[in-house]
Amino acid sequence: MILLIDAGNSRLKWGLHARGRFEAGAPMVYDGTGLEASLEHALGGIEPPARTLLCSVAPPTMQRRLTRWLRNRWHQPVAYVVPGRRGGGVRNAYPEPETLGADRWAALIGARVLDRGATCIVDAGTAVTIDFLAPGGDHGGGLIVPGVELARTSLNQRTGRIGMTVDGRDDSPGLEMARNTRDAVRTGTRYQLVAFLDRVMRDLATTCGGEVHGVLTGGDAGSLLPLLQAPFEHRPHLVLEGLAELARCRCNQQQVVD
Repeated sequence: MILLIDAGNSRLKWGLHARGRFEAGAPMVYDGTGLEASLEHALGGIEPPARTLLCSVAPPTMQRRLTRWLRNRWHQPVAYVVPGRRGGGVRNAYPEPETLGADRWAALIGARVLDRGATCIVDAGTAVTIDFLAPGGDHGGGLIVPGVELARTSLNQRTGRIGMTVDGRDDSPGLEMARNTRDAVRTGTRYQLVAFLDRVMRDLATTCGGEVHGVLTGGDAGSLLPLLQAPFEHRPHLVLEGLAELARCRCNQQQVVD
């Protein structure tokens, strides 16, 4: 059994891959305090894995603590995904392939396994990443923009009375003109991202001269999906699905050593 981990900026997703089957676990939210206790609560009860494969965009300190806990807990090999020029049927567009985010690389691999043809992959988390995958497996490059919460945080930090009205709750269901500043920020930041993604899908379809399949993942995917005009398939575990394929083919990995 292989333990798969996708360590983002604010959440950790994990799953198990055994005998050709993938099973996702419950995501874990972390803020740096009590990380080890949270890991023990989320993962301590699973069957000891033969090895662990993970991708991470977490800060280096958090990454080191995560790696240390994994190695001490089971004393089994731990490896990180390192994007390469090729892997899992995908050819990397970056001249320096290792500078592509490991989570984006794993998502590309996951999309390649889905085999939907021309695909726009959107990972809507703290940052929103967009990558294009051509039918033959060529990565066509990508884009990165702030996610909804990051855009709201920026308003909060860089403005005066606008940001003071925004809190962490978000109950508004759709896109409409707001009648107070709090809702104007909430809806405006969501509207901005939805409009951007719909425009990207239209432009890609024009460039390709045909249909582009959208695949949406990440923590904000569920709230964005019903608002998008472009058709998107929701794959909440896309990065982990890509990790499962990389674990199977044993490529693009670097083992942690003492």
